[in-house]
Amino acid sequence: MSVRAKSILYALVTMAYASAAIGAPVVFNVTGVYDENSSNSNEVEKSAAGAPDNVATFAADVLAAYSAGVGGVIDFDSGSFGKTDVLRGVFDSGARYVDYGASANMQSVTRSGSFDPISDGRGATTTSDRSSWEFSVGPVLGSDTGDPVDRLRVNRIGLTVLSRDHSTYPLDVRATATYSDLSTETLTASIGRSTKVDSTTPFNNTDDTFFGFTAPAGAGINSIRLDGFVPGTTTPRATRIAIDDLGFMTIQDPWTRIDHFEGYGPGDNINGQNGWSASGTQTVEADPGAFGNQALKVSGSSKDIYTGATIADDGTGTLFFRFYVPSDTDVVDFGVGTTSNSPPTSGSQIADYLRIQESTSSPYLRVEVYDDNAWKTVGSFLTDTWYNVWNVIDNETNTWQARIEGPGFIGQEETGYGDPAATVFDFRGSTTSGSDLVNFYIRTNAGHNGEAFIDDIYLNSTAKDLTRPMLTPSSVVLIDFNDEDNDPAPGALWNTINTPGDATAETPVPLVSANGVPSGVSIALSGAWESSGLANQSGAFAGTQPGLEPGAADYFFLRDSDTEGTITLSGLTADRPYRLEIVSSANDSSRDRLQDILVAGQLADSLLNGDDYDSYQDGYLDGSLLVWNHVFPDIDGNILIEVTATGAFAQLNAIRLMAVPEPGTAVLFALGLLVLAANGRRRR
Repeated sequence: MSVRAKSILYALVTMAYASAAIGAPVVFNVTGVYDENSSNSNEVEKSAAGAPDNVATFAADVLAAYSAGVGGVIDFDSGSFGKTDVLRGVFDSGARYVDYGASANMQSVTRSGSFDPISDGRGATTTSDRSSWEFSVGPVLGSDTGDPVDRLRVNRIGLTVLSRDHSTYPLDVRATATYSDLSTETLTASIGRSTKVDSTTPFNNTDDTFFGFTAPAGAGINSIRLDGFVPGTTTPRATRIAIDDLGFMTIQDPWTRIDHFEGYGPGDNINGQNGWSASGTQTVEADPGAFGNQALKVSGSSKDIYTGATIADDGTGTLFFRFYVPSDTDVVDFGVGTTSNSPPTSGSQIADYLRIQESTSSPYLRVEVYDDNAWKTVGSFLTDTWYNVWNVIDNETNTWQARIEGPGFIGQEETGYGDPAATVFDFRGSTTSGSDLVNFYIRTNAGHNGEAFIDDIYLNSTAKDLTRPMLTPSSVVLIDFNDEDNDPAPGALWNTINTPGDATAETPVPLVSANGVPSGVSIALSGAWESSGLANQSGAFAGTQPGLEPGAADYFFLRDSDTEGTITLSGLTADRPYRLEIVSSANDSSRDRLQDILVAGQLADSLLNGDDYDSYQDGYLDGSLLVWNHVFPDIDGNILIEVTATGAFAQLNAIRLMAVPEPGTAVLFALGLLVLAANGRRRR
């Protein structure tokens, strides 16, 4: 993944905020002391678990982690805060930070209310009564260069749930940690009701309870969820669940990068470079799906492409990679995995054999595994789309599992076949049993006459690991405007805005990039937008732009002539140009669907420039995109899209935002635009 793509910064919010608003992080410089008692005599009464996850052991360990620059304590005491859903802990003398994204709006609490914090004067709770809330644990960011060598992940967390002087207490609280291998751990404790004295005196009868979690070896913590119940039951109880002193510790990230194909020259054959051996012509080329990135082009039939990657005979590891098949290529048929053979010479030597194949029968574009001495179809894929793959390999039992993320797969889907689904697969038969796996291996089969692309190859050689190893986002962001009944294909790495009210200036929505990594870009809408699912499900548009097909099925619209609406994309780099593509398409000739669309005050660069653009004729029938080739954000990093209805309706289906490539790539890109412009587009 290209370092150049870092121009869309990797963070949920990249701008500096003067005040806390929804989506903006409240920043805390961590301390090393858990449950300090010099400023506030209230202290933790009990722990939900024993050592090392009890408060005494955790407090000692987190102090040591703070001193080493690998952890600390968010004590919520740097100032009061109102609505926010991102709590940021800055540590390592300001060099690193980690964001905790809450599922509910959060606010600070003090002794003047119904809670008595355990350190100094403040804790944190939700802004409304809830029976549950959770927070995600973001990756550690800051000084990281994008390489695993300097990467950390949160592996231990400790928090204290505060007792409360309120009729909804006592309360049974269940805390659940989800780890990066998707295993979970649950702790439950009864939290008693405290007694408030006044606004300054410590409460009586406090029952503040510490919950501590340590991830399995090599794993990290993805999230923590808190649920409240009527005591002695599993009946949810809506109330405020407050915490204080959120402590965390980190470990070295265990991912090792095999290759991300940056640093090569365009067209370089990888054979003999950086430990690679490859037959035929296997070259590094510009990523066909994301400008500014490079990937390995896999071509030629019966070719071997491999490099060192070791998982010990009695160990478990995880192989991560991404694949992409362009729509304009010939037949593809290749396998990816690891092997105990060196050198490998046959696909039958791949242990965890994931096969990407174009078949003569349905599904025509299929993903297969080799299990029980036969090929089994576990899914299908779309062309012109990147897919993320995790092969979890157990080299002790000679079995493996595959998780795939992308269109046609639900989230990070565990693949399988049959009913009930078989999800654990045997190694391929001719793989050497009782041996270390020693190579990452791509094998093209005899029918592979086309081209495919592989990128971002990483290995965790010691554990099941379902995190994304690359921190750098793709330079592409996909946005779909639709209602809840017409979502894009699950797991398509689209950003789905279900209703216009979901993304406003007060509640901007952070967007992920096309490889699933947070982009740092947010979106907000204003104006009289409405949503509809009636669009071009069977229209020509999808066939002319396959990469945008999932987003073309439905849309947001403006009703009546002269009605105006805007869309703001924020968090962009002010001095960096972007390419913006807009889809406006509907299968409806009964009413005028005309609009004027301006981006940063300008009409589009495409032949149809957005002046009286017709969503039926231009979009549905002709399949014409509106394209702005070089859009510069304003000084604050924002791009403003203005839409005005000039007929009965104006509408937007989808947006594709891309960082513009550097000059060398831009020349080729401009030539491509000329070809597209000549390809069946109608002049007004």
